[in-house]
Amino acid sequence: MPTLWVFSIVVVGIGSFMLGGADAPPQLLASIQEALSDTLGKDDSSVAEIIDINEFEPNLETSDQIRIISENQNTYIETEYLIDSFEPDLVLEVEDQTIQEDTKICSLSNDNPSHEVLINEVAWAGQAQNTSGEWIELYNPQEQAVDLSGWQLQDQEGAISILFESEDQIQDFLLLKRILARDDPDTPYEVGGKQVDKVYTGVIQNSDESLYLFNQDCELVDYVQSKETNWKDIGGSASPEYKTAERKDVNSWQTYSGKGEQGIMGTPKAPNSPFVEDVSDEPDEEKIQENNEPEPSSSSSEIVYVKEIPGWCSQDDLNEPTQTVLINEVAWAGNASSTSQEWIELHTSIEGGLSLHNWQIQDQDGEIKILIDQQRIEDYLLLKRILVTENPDIDHFVGDIRADILFNGTIQNENETLRLFDASCNLVDEVIATQSNWGDIGGIASPEYKTAERIDESSWGTYVGEEAHIMGTPRAQNSLIDGSNEDQESEEDQEDGNEQDTDEGSEDNGEEQDEIPSEDDPPEEEDLSEEEDQEDGQEIEIDLEITEVIFDVEGSDEGNERIKIENNGTSTVVLEDFSIQYLKLGGDFSSVSKKNFESGNAIEDEFVIGLNCSSGIPCEDVDMSWSQALGNDGGTVFLVTNQEVIEGESDPDIHDSFLYEAEISDELLD
Repeated sequence: MPTLWVFSIVVVGIGSFMLGGADAPPQLLASIQEALSDTLGKDDSSVAEIIDINEFEPNLETSDQIRIISENQNTYIETEYLIDSFEPDLVLEVEDQTIQEDTKICSLSNDNPSHEVLINEVAWAGQAQNTSGEWIELYNPQEQAVDLSGWQLQDQEGAISILFESEDQIQDFLLLKRILARDDPDTPYEVGGKQVDKVYTGVIQNSDESLYLFNQDCELVDYVQSKETNWKDIGGSASPEYKTAERKDVNSWQTYSGKGEQGIMGTPKAPNSPFVEDVSDEPDEEKIQENNEPEPSSSSSEIVYVKEIPGWCSQDDLNEPTQTVLINEVAWAGNASSTSQEWIELHTSIEGGLSLHNWQIQDQDGEIKILIDQQRIEDYLLLKRILVTENPDIDHFVGDIRADILFNGTIQNENETLRLFDASCNLVDEVIATQSNWGDIGGIASPEYKTAERIDESSWGTYVGEEAHIMGTPRAQNSLIDGSNEDQESEEDQEDGNEQDTDEGSEDNGEEQDEIPSEDDPPEEEDLSEEEDQEDGQEIEIDLEITEVIFDVEGSDEGNERIKIENNGTSTVVLEDFSIQYLKLGGDFSSVSKKNFESGNAIEDEFVIGLNCSSGIPCEDVDMSWSQALGNDGGTVFLVTNQEVIEGESDPDIHDSFLYEAEISDELLD
């Protein structure tokens, strides 16, 4: 007979509710307390206390209203009673009320998981912005969907207890996200831009933790068990990287090997990152370890994936682009307010649109990797770059147009390639810019920041529309397709905007059409004045200097190392597209460490970077923190005007450098 715990909760209007039961597990009672605190607190702000019914001494005034909630593991029924006076016997009568329910908490009774569905990825450490941002991903390796009605996911202590309901099923991936008791469970949640399928409460422990997945008959489907601190025997990492533990195959796990997208160091609702072999002299056992899973019985064959998880498409031996969807517009230079405001627009002319599920966009260096999930394109699809420090769970806009997809990574200003692949890794479209500032494609950097626009399947040009904050046409027809501009396919004409072939000016650059002077004003003077103003804006000289590096601090170095930068110019300099890079003494440039400045970083007089920082020992009174530790024997710090790793001391993007070395005492010299 299934185990049944029956207990009752009495909620009183004066600010308490009482909990009692018949030998219910403490973890279950704690979960109910948390759930009721959240549920009742939203509608009844007077609910403020939890007390044990067995220790309750009634002291109610007459005509108090009592809400009686009989509760089992997952459901509750609520009735209201209005009484003239409170009697202790009433509590006893309430305790006798029960709900007939067959649901029970599954427990581990077999050691042979079926692997029908896999616990595929676990963000046990949360994320850098919020360590409570934990999540779990399930994966169905079968071709057909699996009905999860009556299934359960439990941890070993009972702090996490997820009961799947009749509407829950898994086609490929299912995303579970932890929320706090005060959070609204009915609010839609996302992880890295991916819709969460189900929420839960409870903490995934950082050590000595197990997660079990049971089917409706309480048969073990899958589990993961970590016996070491920070899941060292499984995978993932805590501060400062917060990488997930990922399933490598049925029997083993690994640590996420990617660069992160939208602030998430993992792959929610997407294929796990590629396995990276550790080639260091001393293998890092945190990277990949065999799961301590029991040996299958002799009658069981080895479990393998029936359906292969797709990986990133190869960029070798490519087919001719099908061009069913076009990379239609690229804001590779950002905009005047921030060069990080990059975006990409896709376009299709197929009537009725098409699904882009599991399509990919990659750049040639792998810095940009976008997996499109559960998206359709009817005409246009807008993808916007955000920084890793920005919140991916809120809406982001290009002008007043909301972005459909967010991504991380920089679109390079030269020698860049963007490729679009379908779900079968067929090349759909590509754009290849080999010249500086996309000179062979289109678009303009400072001061105009115009986009590169698709003219047709084989040619590109530069935006020629009206002057605006966004010098492009996000999720709209390109300016070069407009009837008045369709003959402008010469890149020289687009960039110079000075040649006019008709008196009506139908082929003029759009910028000049808006600025046609009146008959009384000489056009040359007006144009010249504008050009001089733009040149003046470009003449603002950036004069930043690394003035001090503090290392080998007396006592502990942790949290106390510093890099100080001074602004010798007269204007505030925005740093969000700069980076600080470090090369240890005697190292080569293949081992350079890099920290990108963050959104909003700017220097008016001085900017202080804290180094050797961690969540346990943070750097105080600094403008930006970096986990990198400085070598005590010496090294070189570089201030770089972009966020690409430098290749040598003569790299043209190095704005300033600072070589520091440890002082050698006279005694050592002697």
